[in-house]
Amino acid sequence: MVRGMHPTLCCLIKIYKEVYIQTIVDPRKFSEYLFKEGADHGKNRVFESLGYGKQHSKKLATLYQKQGLEKFKKDEFQLGKKDRYGQRIDIEIELPDMNSPEKVSYLKSGWMILEDGNVKLNTPFTGFTR
Repeated sequence: MVRGMHPTLCCLIKIYKEVYIQTIVDPRKFSEYLFKEGADHGKNRVFESLGYGKQHSKKLATLYQKQGLEKFKKDEFQLGKKDRYGQRIDIEIELPDMNSPEKVSYLKSGWMILEDGNVKLNTPFTGFTR
């Protein structure tokens, strides 16, 4: 059980894991949000410093989708706020540095557990984990 998790929520997540779960990652979270021209959130600078740009949006979406699913199934996430939209969780993404392949950055990403049990990426970057 994840530390601080309500027992009912823990059971609910375990039930979800016994059925087919999908991680939903829209590549536009990268191409039209993260790398949006003129965006002032600054998140793009983190990815650009690691050698990523708008042209890598599909690659990033695939990487997040795969790691998000693997880590969710292993209970490797932190609980966030629960509201009328669903249960928020944070998942650490291990992002290889395109400039130095032996280096990896550990990024916190924000997700939502949907009512159908699927997990959807809300934001690709909310900070570093290490």
